[in-house]
Amino acid sequence: MMLESPASSFPSIRCCGAVLALFVLGAGAPALAQDSGAAPEAELPSVTFTQAFPRSDPAYLSLRIDSAGHASYESRREEGEPGQPELGEPYRVEFTISEATTRRIFALTESLRYFDGDWDFKKHRIADTGRKTLLYSDSTRNHQTTYNWSENRAVQELTDIFQGISSTQEAAYELNYLHRYDRLGLNRQLERMEDLAKSGWLRELQVIAPLLEKLANDREIMHIARQRAQRLLQAAAAPPPGAPQ
Repeated sequence: MMLESPASSFPSIRCCGAVLALFVLGAGAPALAQDSGAAPEAELPSVTFTQAFPRSDPAYLSLRIDSAGHASYESRREEGEPGQPELGEPYRVEFTISEATTRRIFALTESLRYFDGDWDFKKHRIADTGRKTLLYSDSTRNHQTTYNWSENRAVQELTDIFQGISSTQEAAYELNYLHRYDRLGLNRQLERMEDLAKSGWLRELQVIAPLLEKLANDREIMHIARQRAQRLLQAAAAPPPGAPQ
């Protein structure tokens, strides 16, 4: 089941090959427009991470971050029959990430020559972990690199950062759904989030702090769930990796 989301401007897509094609073609697509009066995003350098991984959840995701830390996120889940999956309506959200994480993303991007190269592991066949693309764009450069997995540590770190931010947004999506339709399921989801946060798989938790605070103060949900939301709030207040102490 899905939360309500804005109507999609994309057609429904069938079959895994079409999912991958959309993903590659969509890597350089413009992000959502900013509020009226703000500087166009195209004026700022940006890094975009996309991932197409059929039969995973989500099957498609795209996260664009500019040098001011503004982020545009979109994901889609597969729906329909197992043999004929379709991409469902997009889940989209905009937010701002921390300055420390923004600096780290762009420092790693510079170390990788702004993605002007190939870092895909090709020494031998390995498991499919999804088709990933990193794209850099500014007024003079536009480079991208695509990979399944890379042994390059900078590529690995960038992948971890973007996937971690995606995991936080997907967790928030699930919390919103459960709070609306299945409040008894909140405790299990919050417990899972605590485990993910301790393992470093949730990045930029402070972005969803208002939602966590809402749950922590909601006396209509289980007390233990409220306690878990409060602990996640405390984790969200901690400085991100790389931030000055």
